[in-house]
Amino acid sequence: MSPRCRIHHNLSTQCPFIRPFNPKLQYKKHCCFGDGKRRLLVVATTQSSTTCLDRSCHFFMYIKITLTTEDDHRNKNRKRSKGCMMRIHRLFCTAASAAQAATQPTATAASSTLPSARNAVEKLRQNQIPSLDHFIQKQFAESHHHADTSLNLGSRIDSDSQIRQLLSQESIPDQTPALTHSKVFIETYGCQQNMSDSEIAMSILQAHGYTYSPRQDDADVILLNTCSIREKAESKVWQRLKDIRAQWKRKRDARLDIPKPIVGVLGCMAERLKQDLLEEKNLVDIVVGPDAYRDLPNLLASRRLTGQAAMNVQLSLDETYADIAPVRFAQSSVSAFLSIQRGCNNLCSFCIVPFTRGRERSRPASSILDEVRRLSDQGFKEVVLVGQNVNNYADRSVVAETGDARREEEMASLMKASPRKLTEGFKTIWKENFEHALRFADLLDMVSQVDPNMRVRFTSPHPQWFPDELLQVIRDRHNVCKSLHLPAQSGSTVVLATMKRGYSREAYDALLEKARSMIPDLFVSTDLISGFCGETEVDHQHTLDLLRKSKFDKAYMFHYSLREKTHASRHLKDDVPLKVKLRRLQEVVETFQQVLAEKSDQYVNRSETILVDGHWSKRAEFLQGCTDGGRHVVFDPSLLSDVPIRVGDFVRVKIIGKQQGAFMATPLRRVVDLKNDRD
Repeated sequence: MSPRCRIHHNLSTQCPFIRPFNPKLQYKKHCCFGDGKRRLLVVATTQSSTTCLDRSCHFFMYIKITLTTEDDHRNKNRKRSKGCMMRIHRLFCTAASAAQAATQPTATAASSTLPSARNAVEKLRQNQIPSLDHFIQKQFAESHHHADTSLNLGSRIDSDSQIRQLLSQESIPDQTPALTHSKVFIETYGCQQNMSDSEIAMSILQAHGYTYSPRQDDADVILLNTCSIREKAESKVWQRLKDIRAQWKRKRDARLDIPKPIVGVLGCMAERLKQDLLEEKNLVDIVVGPDAYRDLPNLLASRRLTGQAAMNVQLSLDETYADIAPVRFAQSSVSAFLSIQRGCNNLCSFCIVPFTRGRERSRPASSILDEVRRLSDQGFKEVVLVGQNVNNYADRSVVAETGDARREEEMASLMKASPRKLTEGFKTIWKENFEHALRFADLLDMVSQVDPNMRVRFTSPHPQWFPDELLQVIRDRHNVCKSLHLPAQSGSTVVLATMKRGYSREAYDALLEKARSMIPDLFVSTDLISGFCGETEVDHQHTLDLLRKSKFDKAYMFHYSLREKTHASRHLKDDVPLKVKLRRLQEVVETFQQVLAEKSDQYVNRSETILVDGHWSKRAEFLQGCTDGGRHVVFDPSLLSDVPIRVGDFVRVKIIGKQQGAFMATPLRRVVDLKNDRD
């Protein structure tokens, strides 16, 4: 039975006109009238809140009123002469009060169906056809003896007033029950966007009475925010789900009085697998896509009330969660992720992201700047702007939102003077109108001015959106980190074309050369895929050549993993054997490590400013931090005895060597003003 159409069987005898028959057709009744020529057909169905437009109920009932002729009915003709669809919301706060809620329903109709509903009901009354009131009264009378008398259902339903309420109301208040004693544990996999989404989901749950638990053993609800970018990422989640079930079974076998927690899968894996997650050995109770986190409280309440799985994986064209203030899990953290853009339009042939995150949409600049100010007031020293295609940010609402005529004129002038541009030599596969949109370079400039002593980073960009104006902002603003992530994916122009990346190897090399010439001491990271469809040994050698010549500071390297729904899965052949993929990946990793080892020597005896973010795991008395570019540095704070160093401080250090994967350094002084930080 589909979770979109289920209702708990135990409620069937308590709710007068809900019957657990066919899940899509819960109840059907014909009522004859006067001349016997026409019939009133009333169809009532129940569905879960996964398709509820305003997300304010746990269940709703569709009541479809249709008129058919006697001949049509006799001949089983499905054509209907008149009809309307009305939505009746049911607010089931607890199982015990479900029947009472059914006898006194709060009702509403979708705005799009209100005119047809009014018209149909008026025609029913003019023709003296038995009304919905008659039908409900009759069904209640027939089924009343099945109901639990201890619930005091009463003997009459005032459905005429309910119909008037139905036709006059357009919305109802959110009455989702607050589960004040429920604790939620969230585990995050994948990218920085998922980290931000987990904080957004927790904020929504807190507003409905849930509390955050840092320990899984204390939680009533366990949520896994997942990644689908590669098969390995999904395998980790499947194994984790099995571990969670095994842990609960061990507690049950030990006869510990601990209820089974509700387990949910959020994010990209939920969006990709959907129903498959619910059908896999009862490992998952709820499935929630990345654009449906607002519905989390309803889905959890539905699961708790009915015992049935629930799912909402509807993608949105405009959801950015701009009005949600994220819950920061690590209160002692000095860095915060801030989501500014969601979705991706690039449709690279290997990538699942456009199918799990949807189309691109950007968060209003005003809400971004407000959140940056809040983070500054809360003491955060670094903000990371995140998005699937972050440097393709385009806010079209900025002029309309200001309400200030002079500000509107300034913003219009700014956007006219600096139109959005592609990187030279790059192209997109889609056409989009960016007129009157605030671009990423302008947003980055405004964010950097909120707090001169707060570092600003961003990830993950696409190389095609790095015009000179953006590189100039990174160069000129002292608190914008001199760090770029430029995903190359391959060093072969042929493979890049197959990947639909929109650039050649020559265009990528030119962008990297320009960026390094404009921004001294630039830290550059990249992504590389080995063994993509059709990749030859010559193509592979081009990738190794890219590593040797580009001398990246950091690289994320993987072998190709075919993803369903992508262009590659439909039109290309995954013809590189796994053994060859792994061998090529190993060569890529070894080449990168050789280049990095040679490059690391040049940092010895250099001075850098780092942001202290905690204690070193290998020696607790040492502190660690990151440079402007992202290099990991460790130092002994006792060497700077005159000034105490704390987490969250900026410290000027001198690098003296490298040990156990980190640069070792000597502290020189504490930095108070980033703008005037000079040797």
